[in-house]
Formats: sequence, structure tokens, C-alpha cells
Amino acid sequence: IYDNRKALRPLDLTNPYGTPATLGLKSVTVPAELMLKTKGKSHLYIGFGGYYSWNFEGSLDGEAVDMATLDLREHEWGWQWSLGARISSFYIELTNRTALSPVYYNPVYADSAMPYNRTSLCAMGIYF
Repeated sequence: IYDNRKALRPLDLTNPYGTPATLGLKSVTVPAELMLKTKGKSHLYIGFGGYYSWNFEGSLDGEAVDMATLDLREHEWGWQWSLGARISSFYIELTNRTALSPVYYNPVYADSAMPYNRTSLCAMGIYF
């Protein structure tokens, strides 16, 4: 489960320059990448592909909200790339995701500036 938080202004066409709020989305993400790596136990790798996220819970400034009330997308698709290194039992990886679908789904907002999810992650770990 990935807890994705971003600062943005909720879409309000009557007050487009309203106070920024922190939108939180809890989601399950499934990546699919083609990976290229160097040979050996210690290696570098790069990957490129897509991902799918199911956003199942939303919050606005820490308060739980109904995702349908805010017109938030439940399903998100996008592309991603990864760059990483494994040295012995340790690894470090940088992943960048860019959504192809906007955060909101209501077509009424089509003429306004729609926010898209862009996420960068850094992971470190140990293989056992």
C-alpha cells in the first residue's frame, strides 16, 4: 500500500485560486517494466514500462473524504522508469512515475488546468 500525498487546490470553478490543500490518496500500485541490467552479482539496472494504481481512500488536509464527492479517479494508469544498483546484498532504486490520467475525472472540468500525478520514489533495502 502506497500513501501518496500531494499539495494542490481542490477543483472549484467558482474560486480557482482558492487555498491550497493537501490531498492524500492511498493506493495499491502494480508496475510492469522491461529491465536491462549489467551482469554479475553486483549490477546496475534501468527499467521502463507502465503502472496501474487503484486509489481506494482519499483525504483532504488529513480528513477522510468520499472520493466520489471530490470527483477523484479511482483508477490511474501511467508510465514509469527506474534506475537502480545492487551491490552484494544491498540495493538502491529511484523510480519516477507520470500519470496519463488526471487526478479528477469529471468532464465539467475539462477546460481547467487538470493536475496529473507525478511521483518520485527512492527505495533502499537488503536481499536475504
